[in-house]
Amino acid sequence: MITIKDVAARAGVPEKTAMRALSGATMGKRRDARERMERVRRAAAELGYQPSEIAKALRKGKTRTIGLMTGNITNRYYASLAETVLDESERLGYRMILELTRWDAEKSILCLEHLQRFRVDGIFYASGHFPEERHALEKLHGAGIPLVMLYQNAFGIASVGRDHSASLPLAVRDLAERGARKITLSAWNSRTPQDEILIELFLSACRKSGIASELHRPRSLADMDALADAAPGALICDAPNCLKYFFLRIRDNHAYCPYVTGIYDEWNWPDRPESLSGAILLPSEKQVRLAVRELIGQIEHGSPPSSISLQSRFFPCEKFDEVPVKDLSFRHLFPF
Repeated sequence: MITIKDVAARAGVPEKTAMRALSGATMGKRRDARERMERVRRAAAELGYQPSEIAKALRKGKTRTIGLMTGNITNRYYASLAETVLDESERLGYRMILELTRWDAEKSILCLEHLQRFRVDGIFYASGHFPEERHALEKLHGAGIPLVMLYQNAFGIASVGRDHSASLPLAVRDLAERGARKITLSAWNSRTPQDEILIELFLSACRKSGIASELHRPRSLADMDALADAAPGALICDAPNCLKYFFLRIRDNHAYCPYVTGIYDEWNWPDRPESLSGAILLPSEKQVRLAVRELIGQIEHGSPPSSISLQSRFFPCEKFDEVPVKDLSFRHLFPF
């Protein structure tokens, strides 16, 4: 591998002179200084020298990289999330390192440690929430490593979350007006403060509408089997993949759930929404780009962690043609 020492030897100058010439530092206005700089650059081109980004990062104390942690990228939402984080970070002059946790708490902790060893400037945490991770996250936060999450947390870590305070009551009222007398909320049991806020909003909205309420907290798809067997009269579901599985099980059981409202991001909107009576939609791209900017703001300006919430919107099925769906795969189709 060609090193700066080889370039200096070819140009006939000290290593420090070669380093300054290639870093863009001024070499003075004297003619001999300009000639040395040109010799160094010519020698580097002739030898095919490429500066070490690692060495530059060590000198500057910054790698201009951020780490993205997520469970997988086979899911349409998380694939779109990774694509957007990559796009926004590159636009702001950063590279992205991807770590997949496979939704496993032990692997998640290892991913956090791995990113720290790679000296990333900050971490975008978009994986599942596990109690076992708390110590590792608090340790990083306490060490001053910039962090951002996609949901509210009890760690004091910056977050860009979702706010259903306007849309969820509208969804409950819509189901009541369609004839529902009891509504089941199926919300993935991820044990985050955001879950508790969603549940309280739901229970409060049901009380105000005079509707009976029921909670369903799945931990696996097997729990959706039991829900499908019960065939609730009205359902609000906060897990798009679970809802997709629920519809399959309902069909297999030859059962029927007349009123279903799904909570979606604009990236995971279903291809065939005919089974839905309504939908709550969050602007995912805006949320993720805001999170990247929040993280890089901490890195570059030392901004204190802040919590931002984006409002979701409710759409009854009669207005599904107004749903702002985004499929990022269309942006990168080959032009033929």
